[in-house]
Amino acid sequence: MGKDFIKLITVLLVDDNDLILEGLEIFISSCSNDINIIGKCTSGEEALSFLSQQLVDVILMDISMSGMDGIEATSQINKLFPKIKVLGLTIHSETAFVRRMLEAKATGYMIKSDKAELIVNAIRKTFYGDAYFSEEIVTMMLSEYSRKFSKKVFQEWMEKFTLLDAVDKKVLLLTITNVSREKMATILTLPVKTLKDKQTQLIRSFDLSVAC
Repeated sequence: MGKDFIKLITVLLVDDNDLILEGLEIFISSCSNDINIIGKCTSGEEALSFLSQQLVDVILMDISMSGMDGIEATSQINKLFPKIKVLGLTIHSETAFVRRMLEAKATGYMIKSDKAELIVNAIRKTFYGDAYFSEEIVTMMLSEYSRKFSKKVFQEWMEKFTLLDAVDKKVLLLTITNVSREKMATILTLPVKTLKDKQTQLIRSFDLSVAC
């Protein structure tokens, strides 16, 4: 199949480090023929200005930036351009940052120490409706509430987590970061009853000691 028949995924890169922007663009462009980097921005304000002129499919969003940070930018983008999917890409692996990005309705979350080839995979998964989260993030968050933790448990977690759909992944991570059910229902646009059933099933499946 020729390139003319490949669905191009349009991507905007947002990071206040020019070297990171250049490196991401070079790598992604060199190892994929279905991803098109159409813009690079160094702040949340710049990203919103760019999107007012040209829309994209996926945004790779840094968090810590001068001016409007990535969390506020993600929230604004979701309100103004709800079809655009935002994937966090940051140095911050702390649970609090993951929670705040999910509350801003980010589609997924990666850390910059992830292997570079995973970024391309994450962009594709995000575009096609999945929610991508770094293994390190998932393991760290789940281990805080695990009844038992071992290498075998970790492997089982990742197998289960990978098989979850995008909504269930977010339900699980929001639950273990203690987001209220009412707020979560608003974030995910789910009925409270449906959300409660999902939480109960996920906590049982992952054998976590967390109240919901």
